[in-house]
Amino acid sequence: MRLVLTDSLFQAADDLEVLGLLHRALGRRCYLAVRSPQADAYLRWHQALTPARREAWDRQLEWTLRDGAVHRIRSVEVVADGFCDWTASPVRLTAAEATRLVDLPFYILLENSRYDRAFLLALAPPAHRPLLERLEAEGRIVFRGVGGLNELRLVVEQQIAPRAERRLSHWALFDSDAAAPGLASADAISVSETCQAADVPFHMLERRAIENYVPTGALYDWADAGYRTAKARRHLLSALFSLTPAQRHHFHFKSGFSAAPTQQEQELYADVPSAIRATLENGISGAEIGRLFHNDLRGRIRAQVDKEGAGAELAPSLARLMELLRVPHG
Repeated sequence: MRLVLTDSLFQAADDLEVLGLLHRALGRRCYLAVRSPQADAYLRWHQALTPARREAWDRQLEWTLRDGAVHRIRSVEVVADGFCDWTASPVRLTAAEATRLVDLPFYILLENSRYDRAFLLALAPPAHRPLLERLEAEGRIVFRGVGGLNELRLVVEQQIAPRAERRLSHWALFDSDAAAPGLASADAISVSETCQAADVPFHMLERRAIENYVPTGALYDWADAGYRTAKARRHLLSALFSLTPAQRHHFHFKSGFSAAPTQQEQELYADVPSAIRATLENGISGAEIGRLFHNDLRGRIRAQVDKEGAGAELAPSLARLMELLRVPHG
């Protein structure tokens, strides 16, 4: 996040708030920029800094210019006093509120904090992963599992929507539970509508669930992991990969084909041979498949995801997330 400091901050009787923001920038919690670097008030303030502070200040501004030329960074305008305007573009905050914002952790809302977290990190572009992992290690981002779609909707509706300041500190990722392309479940649609109404950025998966993103190589690694089960598991995978990509992307790994399919499901799987249906009727150990992202050893799944391009779907949403999260990352 980039804090753009306005003239009023440099006209104040003291500069404690500005120096507080400098301290946070030095701690790599935010970027700093000056809206009017040639204004008399700013030039006088800058000249009055001690040499050490001036050097630290200038270094932060240079870092902002350098990274801003390469990355998109969300800007927030900072004023000395007055009212915060969360609807402005960019958002306008007092120095006190901006300080509070950069001190807060950023929450990534998930249905399951372990498996969905691992999934997100696996599908994140390689350029984003180090920053995400660093921010998590520092306690700057928190992967918050809420326990399902309905709970996620309630969290956004009851805890985030009433507090405008939380819209810059939350992002959500959730399954579509789509039984066919473009056929998200009613619960998933409700969550997306609630997020939109609250102005909370989010990504709803296009495929059914995270299991539907496990790369081919990882599935065969899972099949071959146990000597006694390898033959049966490979038989399941052979049936799975006889399906078309669209059929695989919406297949229910945990329970197989629906007992009461919708018309769209019937049309999607109309050409599946009866032998394949029989093999896949109970699914493919969905609980274990979903854990593969969490149990990824030495980053093999990440490498396979990168090779297959499975993360392309999330790239635009993650780019918007990184606009909010981006901080100096030397």
